[in-house]
Amino acid sequence: MKTNLKPWRADAKSPQISNHWKNRSRKFPIIGSFRFIAASLLLSASAAIAAEFPSAWKNVQPVTVDKTGLVRLSVPLETLDAARPGLEDLRLYDSSGREVPFIIERPLLAPNAVMPAKNFRVALVGNSTVATMENEIAEPIDSIVLENPAKDFLKGVTLEASNDGQTWQLLVRNEPVFRQPDGANKVALSFPAGTWKQLRITLDDRRAAPIPLTGARTYAAGPAAAPAEPFDLKIADRDELPGQTRFTLQTAGARIVLAGLEIETPEKLFTRRVALANRSFIDNEIRENEIARGQIYRIALEDQPVSENLSFAADTSLPNRELILTIYNGDSPPLPITAIRAKRRPVLISWMVSQPGTFHLLSGNRTCPPPQYDLNQLPKNVTGTLVQLLERPALGTNPSWQPPEPVPDVAETGIAIDLANWRFRKPIAFDHPGVQQVELDLETLSHANQSFSDLRVVRGGMQRAYLIERTGFSRSFAPDVEKLADPKRPTVSRWQFRLPNSGLPLVELECEADAPFFRRDVTVTEEVPDERGDLNPVHRGSASWLRASGDKTSTLRILLSGPITTDRLVLEFDNGDNPPVELKNFRLTYRATRILFKATPGTDLFLYYGNREANSPRYDLELVAPQMLAAEKSKARLGPAEQLKKAPWTEREHFQGLGSWIFWAALAGVVVVLFIVITRLLPKSNG
Repeated sequence: MKTNLKPWRADAKSPQISNHWKNRSRKFPIIGSFRFIAASLLLSASAAIAAEFPSAWKNVQPVTVDKTGLVRLSVPLETLDAARPGLEDLRLYDSSGREVPFIIERPLLAPNAVMPAKNFRVALVGNSTVATMENEIAEPIDSIVLENPAKDFLKGVTLEASNDGQTWQLLVRNEPVFRQPDGANKVALSFPAGTWKQLRITLDDRRAAPIPLTGARTYAAGPAAAPAEPFDLKIADRDELPGQTRFTLQTAGARIVLAGLEIETPEKLFTRRVALANRSFIDNEIRENEIARGQIYRIALEDQPVSENLSFAADTSLPNRELILTIYNGDSPPLPITAIRAKRRPVLISWMVSQPGTFHLLSGNRTCPPPQYDLNQLPKNVTGTLVQLLERPALGTNPSWQPPEPVPDVAETGIAIDLANWRFRKPIAFDHPGVQQVELDLETLSHANQSFSDLRVVRGGMQRAYLIERTGFSRSFAPDVEKLADPKRPTVSRWQFRLPNSGLPLVELECEADAPFFRRDVTVTEEVPDERGDLNPVHRGSASWLRASGDKTSTLRILLSGPITTDRLVLEFDNGDNPPVELKNFRLTYRATRILFKATPGTDLFLYYGNREANSPRYDLELVAPQMLAAEKSKARLGPAEQLKKAPWTEREHFQGLGSWIFWAALAGVVVVLFIVITRLLPKSNG
């Protein structure tokens, strides 16, 4: 097991017994002992009640220790939840209110040695693919990963091992391995650790064609598994989106190292790709950053027990308390999820205890530097006794705590702004002071610049700094649909979508079809007016939709390229010489975008947008983006839009419709003027 020690140093001394009590105990040993014990108990009780802790720390958690010497304690989850991500604010105090030095340990599992197979040979033997290889790892091995380029297969694998090439021992019998087109796969085999020189792999080809095996990697057996403890996850949000299920999870603590995330489902047979992400500030925007990926499955071969894996993300560090779990369903229906469970690697602290008693863990200071302790008094190369807590200690509030201002370094000040060129604004409503989070609605997305360079948060004529968050999830809506007929192309089915606004940043269109099987080419176009007002079709997406017989998937999708500039789209479905396919349940999808800013109740707060000439603002707020992300956020709301300025004539719909007529009228006027001029220049007739 690999242990990462992070010592913190500072000067602190253990309490000393006064000379007065030492002398009294020598003269009257029994009386002295009773008096010492009574005084100690009284002193401890009064100190526990009267001890005052620093007012900058919010949380206090008592921990009772019944041992002496060097002890180790797994920091309770409540304290990890309340502490800062790097535990810089963690402090330990005894019952008399004195700070106690300690060290932090984060046990992690050391990576196993890996080695590619040597002399890898493959042969087809009857209805099997048989591969033999030599193992070059001298120590015991406990797993092997098969290498092959096949993209879609499901096979039963038998693994045998030998040290002389004559006598073979069975390690794995007919265990399923697979890979699906969406990337979900299981190509690793685990077995009891042992020292082997040769391995033989047999793939059962009776149910499907053979697949090419190109190699394998063997892994040395690692040390004993690193310790793991269960901890609670809170599901803050769940979204069923096209092709994926998305969970927003709140963990009880930051900078936790996951021992694994387990997903519970009653589904009998399935495979799914899964991913874990967090939000971080990158390139002046808040984005989702994938920190782990894997696959969960429950599969079975004929006459074989079910093989399953429902967990992933082992030994993954969580940078903050919010996680985004995405389950990729593809064209399959969403999995019924009954629970999401997690285990963590414990965080251990060690310190010297001179006498049993109650200690206090302090946390919840967002600005303090990490402590520096002088730990020379702790014994070297000695493992402390692990303390088992009989009761789960409650996390309480420090009576001396004074609540700090949320993100105190961010002041609610700004500079004056000239809003003459902004066309729209919306009031922003919120219920609590602090960091606010507001999602842009369709109306705002329609009139704002694609880069959001024209967004301004304004109060009293002064702009306030904000951060843009381009999320990794989508929203969808159902457009108004009208089926169109084209007499010139009777084999083409056409649908027109009327959008609630023009200029929407749409990314996908989906619908459902009732036909049991079909193959169709589909295109999406937009009729965009040119400078003369003439409507020209612009390609926005195309796909080849295929449904095989027996395919239960009813949803069809097509990616859209934009931006969409008008409020109409047309879908064309080429039926060829086949009967028309009826489509229904149309939905359009766009990426959700949010902004973060700090605000307190006061005068009206507005979001301004709709200025085509505005440049992106540059705020110093990006320097404290991590603190903004870590702060507790309130959901603000956008009110109804107020139009401040009309659009230029060239952007108005009625002008675009009249553009062609104005062009030809102007051209006719020019022709008339030229005719008059030419007529006057011609010589007059004398007759």
